[in-house]
Amino acid sequence: MNKLVAIDLDGTMLNQYGVVTQKTKEAIERAQLKGIEVIIASGRTIDSIKTIAKEINSNKYFISGNGAIVYDIANDQIIYENTLKKQKTLDIIKICEENSIYYNIYTEKEILAKSLQANVLYYNKENLNKEEKDKTHINIVSDIYHYIQERDEKVRESVERENIYKGSTFNMKCQYCGAVLNLTDEVCPHCGRKNRAGEAYKKDYDKYQSKVNTAEKSISAQQLYTVKVLVRGVAIAVLLAMFIGLVVYMLTHDWYFIKQKNAVSEYDTVTATLDRYWENEDYYDFFNYSDSINISGWSDGPYLDYHPQIEAAQIYIFVNNYISEYLAADNIFYKNKALTDICGLLDEFYDLDNLHYIYGKLAVGDTSDEKVEQIYKNMDAILKTYFYVSDEQVQAIRTADSTQIQLIIEESVKNKYE
Repeated sequence: MNKLVAIDLDGTMLNQYGVVTQKTKEAIERAQLKGIEVIIASGRTIDSIKTIAKEINSNKYFISGNGAIVYDIANDQIIYENTLKKQKTLDIIKICEENSIYYNIYTEKEILAKSLQANVLYYNKENLNKEEKDKTHINIVSDIYHYIQERDEKVRESVERENIYKGSTFNMKCQYCGAVLNLTDEVCPHCGRKNRAGEAYKKDYDKYQSKVNTAEKSISAQQLYTVKVLVRGVAIAVLLAMFIGLVVYMLTHDWYFIKQKNAVSEYDTVTATLDRYWENEDYYDFFNYSDSINISGWSDGPYLDYHPQIEAAQIYIFVNNYISEYLAADNIFYKNKALTDICGLLDEFYDLDNLHYIYGKLAVGDTSDEKVEQIYKNMDAILKTYFYVSDEQVQAIRTADSTQIQLIIEESVKNKYE
């Protein structure tokens, strides 16, 4: 079964600038690769469609004149046509003239129009970017009725009523002497008679240009206003954010130093509380208390020698949380992820030198190593309980990196269940 897609041009295959976009070309190419014949079905003239058909590699047929013509591209000939009779065309022109309806006529070779309006203006603009052989041929005629009446050429398409001004090059002739005229000639330079088409063009062009200028000024004014509003909005937002940030900083910073000041003034009470938590092996309360009085982040001062204990307690808490995740995991992925996190933390936990540093500064206390050894022994017991490691393996874990620690634990767990 043969498959065929017929696509209109203006407002369909072509964008608002009369161009086939790259995205559209790619979509058409995909259809063609699937064996689907893509053809153009448009109201345009033959010459106008030929160029676009070539651009999309449609090389068999196209429909022109809103169905009046079927054209064979390969053999460069019309294979079907259904045109208006001359008298029917003249009757339609008369009705348009009597009711002030804009119209233009499509013939075999050209478009006839009284002035550059609507689709004719569009084709005129489009022709500016085309080679001579690809241009849409436009003939500006002041009295189309008599022009058609005096010729025998078949009419492909008749009346079009348009609301949009768009654009083409043209061939204007004097209706009296037949001399070729320029678009701007209001008087024929050969016979001296008025060129009504030229007068009409100038009037239409001035009106059109006035609308364009007005629109451009309006757009520029709107764009300028929009930019001003955006700039003001951004400036206000930045200033407001800076103000809020300053207020928050002042409040939190003052509160932070108030806590630190209180901790210093109540040194004996604070140290007694910290020592009690540590001796009771209540590492959760130890860390939470040190954090609540803001001494965990001190880089100097009377509490600096507590830093190794604070760091060890924090890591101890994290390890226990990940062990809970490890035990609760219901699949191998989450279990392995939790174990990897545990081993990374153990590498930091058992590195005593690491615990003695804060913000790059050495924190040394007279009894810190002894107290940290206490929490080390608690961690050793946890590893033996949940991962079944031996005393020898515990000692190996203390000096191993995270990868080695994970291998030791995995081997221990594996041996437990074999």
